[in-house]
Amino acid sequence: MHPGAVFGEIALFDPGPRTATVTALEQSRVLGIRNADAMTALQRSPDFGIDMLRLAGKRMRWMGYQLSEQVFLPLPARLAKKVLHLTSHISDPEPLLILSQTELAEFAGASREAVSKILSRWGRSGIVSASRGGLRLLNRDALRDLAEINEI
Repeated sequence: MHPGAVFGEIALFDPGPRTATVTALEQSRVLGIRNADAMTALQRSPDFGIDMLRLAGKRMRWMGYQLSEQVFLPLPARLAKKVLHLTSHISDPEPLLILSQTELAEFAGASREAVSKILSRWGRSGIVSASRGGLRLLNRDALRDLAEINEI
């Protein structure tokens, strides 16, 4: 998630059990909205309701896209897309992604071992540099090519 992102919106529509957890990787300021407050706002403001429906639609579209990637894209393309997404907000030409290989594997829906093999291959090709501190992206264009070569 990047600054200004919205997450956990299912709880606004349904106060049932949470469907996911979130962990901040850096110091963050998070604002919470209770389900009851959201329902009151929906009753008072049709515009708020329209905004919430748009948000729900965007999330459903995003989840469909994520599922499609998970099912149809090979792991190297999925991993390339995830690394590009996770570094998209960093202006440094060689951004450092501070995630473990296990965390990266979770993002890509793969085992740590499989991700490690791909990162080693990308390291030998000069695309990334992996260390215990994270993953430094050395060649964004090459990673874009890997992500797009297997587009659906």
